[in-house]
Amino acid sequence: MAAIGLVACTSIPPAEPYFASVETTQTLQSTLPADTRIAIGTFTASESVENTPKCRLAGRINPAGTQTIPDYIRSAFVTELKAADLYDAEAPIVLSGQVLQSDLVSTGTASWTINLTLSNGDDSFDTMKVSEFQSRFEAGAACAASEAAYRNAVSELVKTIIAKPEFAALVSDAGAEAAPEAPLATETPSETPES
Repeated sequence: MAAIGLVACTSIPPAEPYFASVETTQTLQSTLPADTRIAIGTFTASESVENTPKCRLAGRINPAGTQTIPDYIRSAFVTELKAADLYDAEAPIVLSGQVLQSDLVSTGTASWTINLTLSNGDDSFDTMKVSEFQSRFEAGAACAASEAAYRNAVSELVKTIIAKPEFAALVSDAGAEAAPEAPLATETPSETPES
């Protein structure tokens, strides 16, 4: 049975590409000024994060497709910001991230738990999101469901993050630091009329 499950899990097609959420787009546009432009820097992962986690001890799945977990989550932020017309790869505001946790539970109440630290280089905040999904009894189907559910789990994570006041503060603080200082005004000496 384990061998059958292994074959089923390893034959699962790569994950579908991430796509933007209408709700996240609306939240971004209502939270940040229209002229805000944000770049997305490097996303990394802690050593405990597995790109191909085990599914029911029968095999491994590829929830991020051909990407790594941190790259997949990074691409999600880029996609969401582009959809909201807030992305600019050359923007002075740069957000980066570290994935602290990306754990799968594929039995019982199935879920993905993702924990991410988002940073503007100076300040940061953590967000953990648990996204439950409908699992399956048979191992192969359960692995397929687990892999397919990852995109929604990442979408829920991003939506949770950008709805936090800490996100707007992170962007605002980075923008304030990036803004050039206004030159000091100098007084022009007035001419004394000739007598």
